[in-house]
Amino acid sequence: MEKLVRAISLAAYYGDADELSSLLTTKYGLRALHANDDYPLLYAARNGHASCVDAILKSGAVFKTHAIAMAIRWASAQGHADCIRLLLNHDGKVHADTIHMAMKDACVNRHVECMKLLQPLCPCPREMYERIAEV
Repeated sequence: MEKLVRAISLAAYYGDADELSSLLTTKYGLRALHANDDYPLLYAARNGHASCVDAILKSGAVFKTHAIAMAIRWASAQGHADCIRLLLNHDGKVHADTIHMAMKDACVNRHVECMKLLQPLCPCPREMYERIAEV
């Protein structure tokens, strides 16, 4: 099981979606995915591997809200709008605080595409985020 956990994490980290999909369909694939505290989802989102994020989300795994929230924040900080889009479409119940923090991350790092994607969902006025982006 330990080798499977490591293999899933490495496939997600390096963006090997075909290998990741194959590993997740094995008998213990979903158990191994969660055995590593959902880090494969976080690795894929942070590194911009949208195909891996998609494979993980389509695997049937059930994620805790904080795992989706962290993946959105990591993707936002790195400017990976495709990953954010997949995560938001997967879990439409993302807490407003998560959206707010992801928007701040996108503004600070000047990731315009992420900002445009998150803006309609943000609880704060647009002007606040524009001031953050100016700093």
